[in-house]
Amino acid sequence: YRDFKIPIIVLRPFNIYGEGQSDQFLISKLINASIKEVCVDIYDLDAKRDYLWIGDFINGMIKVIKKEQKGIDVYNIGSGVSYSAQDIISIISTYSTPVIYTSESDGSKLLIKDCVCDNGLFSKKFDWSPGVSLKSGVQNLVNYIK
Repeated sequence: YRDFKIPIIVLRPFNIYGEGQSDQFLISKLINASIKEVCVDIYDLDAKRDYLWIGDFINGMIKVIKKEQKGIDVYNIGSGVSYSAQDIISIISTYSTPVIYTSESDGSKLLIKDCVCDNGLFSKKFDWSPGVSLKSGVQNLVNYIK
């Protein structure tokens, strides 16, 4: 920035999910396991993470591009709500075959039990908020994968 006066905006997205995502990621993995009716191993049912629908992330990026900026800024972007794997399994089971899973860990080895985004600065600066709830996003993704 100092040399060329080009603004630098860093977005720190939390767990983005949506259409086209690899089933190596939790939500897609669970939905695929549900549809295929196969068992999936889950490391920790209770660890909570913040999930953001891809369309909401894209809308946030568009707002950044359209707003004139100066300097260097870093923003968190996420839903502001955390969900456990167990929560996600329950939501998926509402829209698809119940997920068959095993979980052998008590989760005590995880360093972060609950990771939730504080998107307040980004929301205020760019007049942004997520528009797709996890329930709606999971329903969209189940329909897309089927």
